[in-house]
Amino acid sequence: MVTAEIFACPEGIPGEPEAPVCERLFPGLPSQVGEARRWVRAVTGPASGDIAVLVVSELATNAIMHSASGRPGGKFAVGVQARTSGVLIYVRDQGRDAARDAAGRWAPENGHGYGLRIVASLAVVFGATAAAGGPGGELRDPHDPLAAGRCVWCFLPGEATR
Repeated sequence: MVTAEIFACPEGIPGEPEAPVCERLFPGLPSQVGEARRWVRAVTGPASGDIAVLVVSELATNAIMHSASGRPGGKFAVGVQARTSGVLIYVRDQGRDAARDAAGRWAPENGHGYGLRIVASLAVVFGATAAAGGPGGELRDPHDPLAAGRCVWCFLPGEATR
């Protein structure tokens, strides 16, 4: 059995300081996408609906398929911040891997490439930043194994998380 570790539960993202961000580090294996879904549901409780679970599934799958997180020994992190108006979800990866990224480009004929389109259709807003900056611009620990990667995040409205 593969175990994931809690990497950080930093202070909240600017804008709603009352809610801490909880983050968990997972091995970069396909089997861990399901673990990430279960963790998001456990962290957010009944407030996390199927949409939040679907979003983390898509973002974690992208991290494994399109970044260095999917290489042997790779890792990805999932973060959640419950807010009064909804929930912020993000996935941090280990950064670009040209070979993995090129192999997984959008290809509707074989069922690939819909993940971010699904996320965009469900979220109020979504984006990507350098992981060292995090979704709220906070600086991360330089010993963080994902510091050189990227962070893909989205905000789901309150009604989407019920």
